[in-house]
Amino acid sequence: MKRHILSIGPLVLLAFLAFSTPSCNVVENDTTGASTIIIDSLLSADGAPYIESDVCVLKNGACTVATDAAKVTMRTVTLNPDQKESFYQDITIKHYTVEFVRPDGKKTQGVDVPYAFTGDLSVTVPVNGTATFSFIIVPVRAKLEAPLTRLVGVQSEITLQTRATVIFYGEDQAGNELQVKGQMTVSFADYADKETKTESSSTTVRY
Repeated sequence: MKRHILSIGPLVLLAFLAFSTPSCNVVENDTTGASTIIIDSLLSADGAPYIESDVCVLKNGACTVATDAAKVTMRTVTLNPDQKESFYQDITIKHYTVEFVRPDGKKTQGVDVPYAFTGDLSVTVPVNGTATFSFIIVPVRAKLEAPLTRLVGVQSEITLQTRATVIFYGEDQAGNELQVKGQMTVSFADYADKETKTESSSTTVRY
């Protein structure tokens, strides 16, 4: 069956090409510390550079929704390579935010895209070292609200394509705050007969 992108406007081709390429390693740090954080990769739980989020999986006649997880690999580097390493340069990621936008630029939450949200984390990335960890990029709540509920029952013929911007917030062991941003494509649809992905929680809803 032919698949359609939901609400595609002018310059669709350019927008689609821009969204088809995952983006990460975008640093937005204004820290006074001696180290900073860099994103090496931002992937789905299965290792893909994008996420296909199923808004409904039928189980025993009921619609079951589940969270979608992503995994990120980060590294901490010193701003001055001549400076001696110290545990004060280790960076702890404490929370993150996720916001969505469509290829046509529309981003009204609850209408065009799911609501933005904040999640807690507690991951320390050692100086000149790396850390890989998972986090929720699509919560169950998002699949119980518009616009995702409008996709239920139409199978994969309609796909809502979005770009998720994830900003991680942390600080070094001296208390200097910093942040780093990554982006990836998240496509929402009622995928037919799709195997369930890695799930951290699920909810059953009868529509």
